Amino acid sequence: MRRRISPVRRRRCWTRPGVVVLCLLAVCYYFLPYDSTLRLSVRFNSQRVVNTFAAPPKSLEAWTLAPLGNATNPSNSLPAGGRHLPALYDDVGVILKTGYGTQHRVGAQIDALGLRPHSVDADNMVVIGDWAGEVVYGDKGQQITVHDVIAPVLDSGILGSRANCARAEKYRALAAAVRAGDDAEAIRISKSSGWELDAMKFIPGLELAYQTMPNKNWYLLLDDDTFVIPSSLRLLLAHLDHTVPHYIGNAVGDFRGRFAHGGSAVVLSREALTLLLGSGSSRVLAAAASNRKNSGTANSYSNGLAPPLLHQAYVDSITETWGDKLLATTLMRVGVYLDERFARLFNGARPSATRISADRFCMPLVSFHALAQPEQMRSVGAIFEQIDSGKRGGTPGDGTSPGFLAPAIAWGDLWAIYGRPTVAALHHQPIHRGRDFVGVPGDDSSSSALVTSTTENVGSPEACRVLCAGDDGEGESGGADNLQRRFAGLYSYNSKCLAWTWNAGEQTCTTSPWFVVGEEDVEKSTGAPLPANGEAAKATTETTSTKYSGVNVALLRQLVGRCGHRDGVAWMERDGVYEYAYSPNGSL
Repeated sequence: MRRRISPVRRRRCWTRPGVVVLCLLAVCYYFLPYDSTLRLSVRFNSQRVVNTFAAPPKSLEAWTLAPLGNATNPSNSLPAGGRHLPALYDDVGVILKTGYGTQHRVGAQIDALGLRPHSVDADNMVVIGDWAGEVVYGDKGQQITVHDVIAPVLDSGILGSRANCARAEKYRALAAAVRAGDDAEAIRISKSSGWELDAMKFIPGLELAYQTMPNKNWYLLLDDDTFVIPSSLRLLLAHLDHTVPHYIGNAVGDFRGRFAHGGSAVVLSREALTLLLGSGSSRVLAAAASNRKNSGTANSYSNGLAPPLLHQAYVDSITETWGDKLLATTLMRVGVYLDERFARLFNGARPSATRISADRFCMPLVSFHALAQPEQMRSVGAIFEQIDSGKRGGTPGDGTSPGFLAPAIAWGDLWAIYGRPTVAALHHQPIHRGRDFVGVPGDDSSSSALVTSTTENVGSPEACRVLCAGDDGEGESGGADNLQRRFAGLYSYNSKCLAWTWNAGEQTCTTSPWFVVGEEDVEKSTGAPLPANGEAAKATTETTSTKYSGVNVALLRQLVGRCGHRDGVAWMERDGVYEYAYSPNGSL
């Protein structure tokens, strides 16, 4: 007679080996190197699962929609009554990173950010570069020092014989041209080798910032073509604790090397920087000063110049392609990984090219990038100064009051801030000649998971519109129009499409799950009429670059209804376009 095994014992037979296997895997994972492919893969995929099913502290969209705070009640969306509410920039140290060939950007960036280096922000910022000098900012022609952070690394002896590597020689060639006053040669070297020298600035630049601004709760690392929105940045930091090692930014790269895109801004908490720099025990800059004073070049590392992990970072900086990736790799060595829960708040494009997807429409927008020309930076600064004249994201705190938050700027708010057509106007005229609401191809480091779709042999802008939005009733009615809808019906439209662009010369239709606000309207400047409904553009009257574009009006209507009116913010309609109305005290 067979002995019957109870269900409980059967489960135990399976459970015990399973627990043993899990324990062994956990032990193996713990002892794997920080950059092990297996370890990085497990961590990346597990974090994606956690981020999918477990939202950050309150949802990111809820941050935007929550009622604004005041001095006594900062916001009901903030943890512990707003105890982490920072004051910009007393609690946030700003590190502006530039190069000899791009130094002309720094003055415009300082002005656009509202920084005042010679008054309230004298101890709140530092400018780092690959040469030592001054740059002019402000309408009074004031100057601020640019600190050369590469020379101290080479002078300190921390690189040993590697100090004569190819990258170091390129720096020395740049330094020689600057000393000789050969501006043309210095700019040529900077343009050809600036990206290599940039990788050498990250670690010593952060070390300099930590030494000169040791009491900051947060450190904000910016390229010289990056702009941050104060109210959105302050809202993000208000939800985080600076005593926790936070490394935050726009996540790029595959699972083997996820890092915060430097151009989109990088945020580090004081605790993260303390772990990175070994509690202040790194003395690379001090050793460099000592060697220069004694005219020596001896390797000071043998005397404990820097912790081993940081020493390796300096060595890696002479071969690593990207400095922002080097920073991530070095932080991983001390157990600090990029927190991707907040990656969707950072942006790698100019305002006109910012890709606004449905999932980000109501989320706070922290940064812009690629503002390479000073007039571009000043223009963006002027626009946001009209919204937040103090450029501090609300009133700062003091000893008795945490102050209050100004309304954060959401991604979708750009449509109103830049005065784009209202939903009603788009319903009346869904096709716009000379516009491109899809934007130019290329990765702007903010929507890398989203892609466009291009359909060939599309005969009219109306057919392209229907490919994006379907037969939603937003187009004009008529016999010819119906024929175009039937033509478009041969294809299945994309229910997630937010924008479309039809190229008249190529007869192609490109659709995207995002839209951009685009540049100024060509229609208004040229006065060129739209083709009749359903009429294909003739090659004799259209150039190969003529475009027609529009957005999914039905979907835009839903998004505007979700966050176009909230505490302190309202999208007002005037003459067929939106106007962004903003009240720092939330009185709208």
